[in-house]
Amino acid sequence: MCLTDPARLWKAGLLARRACASCPAESLLIVLRIPLFSHLSFGVASLVAMRSSVHAFEAGAEVLKLDEPCSDLFVLLTGRAERTIARSPGKEIVVDLVLPGEHFGEVSILDQEGQGTTVRCVQSSRVLRISKSVLPERLPADKVLTFKLLCGLCDKVRRSQDLIRILSAKSIPIKLRERLLWLERRERFSLYPTSRMTRTQLAKWLGVSRESVSRAIVDLESEGTFPSAARWRLSKGT
Repeated sequence: MCLTDPARLWKAGLLARRACASCPAESLLIVLRIPLFSHLSFGVASLVAMRSSVHAFEAGAEVLKLDEPCSDLFVLLTGRAERTIARSPGKEIVVDLVLPGEHFGEVSILDQEGQGTTVRCVQSSRVLRISKSVLPERLPADKVLTFKLLCGLCDKVRRSQDLIRILSAKSIPIKLRERLLWLERRERFSLYPTSRMTRTQLAKWLGVSRESVSRAIVDLESEGTFPSAARWRLSKGT
């Protein structure tokens, strides 16, 4: 059944009010719309909803910090975020996007280590924060949740492999072209793709200087190899 099927969502709201007065129907509907939890029964989803809260973040705000101790599970509801790592003091490189419906923070819950990346909102965003105890409690008995979590981790590993391949290229023009194509693939089915990007932002995505990005764009244009599908992303700003 579709996650947003009106009959199912109406029933979810009705049962939430009857079965658990302390669990607002809105919270239950939020949980059921999240791909990771869409298979849960209304009762289990109610328990998850009661152990979660919605938080608003402005553009530039950090949800998680690199090496921060094990925290809760997070799901981006609206907006857009980036995952970054530090290259050197004061310099970062963007390693991935976080799109609406996607979760993060699960690795630190599973291995009890610090966060592997900083997660920073690039737009005004709403984030669902779920108690870190939910995963250890549910995984042993919930094969579907375990499978979904593994699929999500596999996707992240694949994207990390793509990033390593792209950044290992010696030519900055090739890095730029492949990174733009990667971004197009990443947001292929997104209703709200990333807005136009300045050369400074592209430099952060590649871990190079703004001047290097400008030269790379000129080189790709002169060779006729600039990816046409990603041309709209280039902003006229700096």
